[in-house]
Amino acid sequence: MLEALAQIERNVYLVIAGEFWEPEQEYRAQLDRLGLADRVLLHNRYVPNEDVAAYFTAADALVLPYVSGSQSGVAMIAVHYGLPVIATNVGGLSETIVDGQNGLIVPPADSGQLARAIARFFDENVADSMRAAMQQSQQRLSWAALTSMIEELTHELCETAAPATR
Repeated sequence: MLEALAQIERNVYLVIAGEFWEPEQEYRAQLDRLGLADRVLLHNRYVPNEDVAAYFTAADALVLPYVSGSQSGVAMIAVHYGLPVIATNVGGLSETIVDGQNGLIVPPADSGQLARAIARFFDENVADSMRAAMQQSQQRLSWAALTSMIEELTHELCETAAPATR
């Protein structure tokens, strides 16, 4: 993410929030090396539930530059807050984030592609349309939608199994 931010010429600012798993000094050294210290705010601490809304409502987009993974709880929080997501195409992220609709999807471990996606998000002024699409995603990914899908599947399975048990 930091390498991508260094490639973006416009004034884009980054907040990195949550507990670090590596020493913070490594990130600070990278910020200094890339000349990003004035564009990145580090919040290296646990974010309690009551503070989560402040981060998600203040942001223009959530960036998830994962290099591997299966799914992201943070992406689902973004869905809840209607926040567009710029993410790498790992795990099931592209099932939640639809490229060009409620966010942007890029290949993993490619800071150039990530930088271009972030710049595109701002240059093409797509935030409002992506927020609207994210509201539709909220409905599609809601608990009500999930339980409805399970009920339909259960009904279909029962109908299919019923003749075999007669």
